[in-house]
Amino acid sequence: MTFQRELVEHVGQDAWIVVCFSSLTFFLVIWMMYRVLNKAQHDIMFINQAYFGKWAGNLLNLLLLGYLLLVGGNICRTFIQIVQVWLFPDLHTWILCVILLLAACYAVFGGLRTVIGVCFFSMLQYMLLPIYFFIASYFHFSYFLPVMDHSVSEMVKAMSQMTFSFLGVEVILICYPWFKNPKKSERWVYWANGVVTLFYLSEIITSLAFFSKNQLINIQWPSLAQFQFVQLPYIERFEGFGVASQLMRALPILCLCLWSAGRISKVVTSIRPSRTVPFFAALLAIFVCLLPESVAIKYAHHWIYIAGTGIVYVYLPILFVLSLFSKKVKPA
Repeated sequence: MTFQRELVEHVGQDAWIVVCFSSLTFFLVIWMMYRVLNKAQHDIMFINQAYFGKWAGNLLNLLLLGYLLLVGGNICRTFIQIVQVWLFPDLHTWILCVILLLAACYAVFGGLRTVIGVCFFSMLQYMLLPIYFFIASYFHFSYFLPVMDHSVSEMVKAMSQMTFSFLGVEVILICYPWFKNPKKSERWVYWANGVVTLFYLSEIITSLAFFSKNQLINIQWPSLAQFQFVQLPYIERFEGFGVASQLMRALPILCLCLWSAGRISKVVTSIRPSRTVPFFAALLAIFVCLLPESVAIKYAHHWIYIAGTGIVYVYLPILFVLSLFSKKVKPA
């Protein structure tokens, strides 16, 4: 939601190029991930135990669980912050937090199919893309010039910042055995990464054409700020729809994080998700309510960025190399 500002700080008008390169790196990450999963024919918890032993493997599983809970708590708190800033400044954090977590737990208790159904409804946010035509008259395409005006080191640094926005594919490491045809699901993941790339490209291109570089650096949520300039005769404040679209992003991620955490805890501790998921939801509620300020939210965001980058660019390549030299994956 803030990736435009972060990219512009590093590479200015070349931010859209960084989005394209970041997408290509994630195509490679997905390819490595499926090579590991297709060989093991099992989820990441089984693979960790097989490659690193029972104790070290379970430690990695617990670290992955903690990472997922941190992601869920951060996305929940970020959405609440958006609602408080744009719509209801006096809204208490715990009220919306409880509503979101109850909705997420309800979906998780319905099983993975219900969670996937919630994720499907997140596609409705793409219906707001035609709104950009209402502000097209404000676009200044001269803001894109000059092209390729930054060094390779600056591009790489910006790509590392873009990693956070592409995170999420690692959930497939847990969901893999639940697919009807796991091997055939690979092409759909490539398509999904392509669709996400087009979505990010539309956001970064419209932001670069609409705002100058100095304006983008000082705007926290550029996409939401653009909704303020949409003028319709029957809607006074169109940015409310933009805030609602963020719910379609936040709730599916929260559901996936809770479901995945419940699945990992079942493998590690043999405790059913029906008992662990409410416990995790309570932990998230405490975590969210203890992040009252934007500084604390940015701090949590920073740690998720570090952990996610380590999973994608360090942990997964190590698993890929291990899978190349292992003849058969056996449980610990």
